Amino acid sequence: MVLHTVPRLVVSSPNSAEARAFLTHLRPDVAVARCKVILKPEIFEVPRIGTFVMHPGICPEYRNAHGCFWALVNRDLDRVGMTLLRVDAGIDTGPILLHGGCEIDEVSDSHVIIQHRAVIRNLEEIGRILLSLCRGERVSPLNVEGRTSATWGQPRLTAYFRWKRAARRHPGGAAVGNRHQAAPPALYGAGGLGPTLVPSVSRARTPVVSRRLQTPTVH
Repeated sequence: MVLHTVPRLVVSSPNSAEARAFLTHLRPDVAVARCKVILKPEIFEVPRIGTFVMHPGICPEYRNAHGCFWALVNRDLDRVGMTLLRVDAGIDTGPILLHGGCEIDEVSDSHVIIQHRAVIRNLEEIGRILLSLCRGERVSPLNVEGRTSATWGQPRLTAYFRWKRAARRHPGGAAVGNRHQAAPPALYGAGGLGPTLVPSVSRARTPVVSRRLQTPTVH
């Protein structure tokens, strides 16, 4: 299957009636939401297995917006990364299936580059997890009971300068890996490429320190 044959709909909002009709007609197994819009239940509940997001931040500590940025500002380098979770009615409160990270250079990289890299570096693992779910395999969510849950907002210029100043004074980095063992990756889904829903909507080197976070178990 090639891209031009993939069903595609451009809408003003992913919560629109047109979007719901589009998804209902396709009857997808899973959906991956790549939009900055809080989805309504009538949208994220359509896929048989669920709708998933690749959140740019480690949940539950860094929910809502720009989690990587605020972890860097807080010098919480062990929690610079991304979270794969199933969408529910809350804001990044659904079951967590993966914590993943990447190599960073705090001085040279912007927070936007870091958060995108965290997702890109973990695409293979994300594909494995979603394929396992499509196969009916049980993927156990990560246990985050007892951990602090907090929501964050848009980056602030003063916080950005505070982060960069701290990065230059005390250079550090993080490469948050994962240990998830599952089926071979297949980023196209069980039946080939799936449909897409598109809403219209000074440099210095720093060392990289390798660390790991929890990942789920596939049964």
